[in-house]
Amino acid sequence: MKKSRKPLQENYSTEGWMSFSDIMTGLLFIFLLIIMTMMYLNREENTRYRDLQEREAALNEKIKLMAEREHKLEEHIKTVNSQIKEPEEKTHEIMALITSDLKRKGINVSLDKKNNVIHVLDSELKFESGEYSIPGQYDQTVRILTDEISSVLMKNADSGNRIHFIDTIFIEGHTDKVFYNNSRLFGNWGLSTLRAISVWNTMNEYSEKSLEKYRNTDGRPLFSVSGYADMRPNPCSNEGDSKFRTPEACGDAVYPLSENDSNAKNRRIDIRFFPHMEKIEEYKGN
Repeated sequence: MKKSRKPLQENYSTEGWMSFSDIMTGLLFIFLLIIMTMMYLNREENTRYRDLQEREAALNEKIKLMAEREHKLEEHIKTVNSQIKEPEEKTHEIMALITSDLKRKGINVSLDKKNNVIHVLDSELKFESGEYSIPGQYDQTVRILTDEISSVLMKNADSGNRIHFIDTIFIEGHTDKVFYNNSRLFGNWGLSTLRAISVWNTMNEYSEKSLEKYRNTDGRPLFSVSGYADMRPNPCSNEGDSKFRTPEACGDAVYPLSENDSNAKNRRIDIRFFPHMEKIEEYKGN
């Protein structure tokens, strides 16, 4: 009796094919997930890139705006410097003319451009200790000083009278370190101020035009007085700052000076010039 074989198809199972199909489906799902993830990441990357581009554009705009403001500020600074420099230069020209004219007439003065001061040397004008009246031997100095200042200021310059370049001329009085024991006159402060007033009064007497009538471009009095007591010692005295001692101002003096000579150099008068400044326009950064 022959054994019959079962047909192959009877022993065939679909489990293998189903497993393979599941694997393929899974791989396809993973592949799609990867694709979707990459698309998402790419979209995120593009978003970040556009965000960076926008930030870069905004930053460039700010840089451009800052550059424009910097340029505008530089131009404003140039304008301000010009407005300051020109009056100072004109003032120095006026002071140089006065100084040269005084020296030509035998009056020894020194020009201090840094501080806008003409120093009247003690050989030409000084006061007795504790006194504020001008000693008679110095009347001629004050007379010539008055004539030269008035003459130079009223001469025509390229753009009008030189007086227009000056805001204020201070006649400044000084004392030595010896205490002036007069409480009614506030000690050395009062004494130095009275010395300045004394010179101002004498100049006013000698001036063809009363000093009170001189006006700056704002219509305010041109001349004024001030006193510094012993707070600003003459560089040519023992108490003065040696770095400001020059042969022109101090000669060949050997230091330290005698106490009397040093004090005499501080009982003095300075003439200080303040340039007239036009109103400077306020900077507008926007």
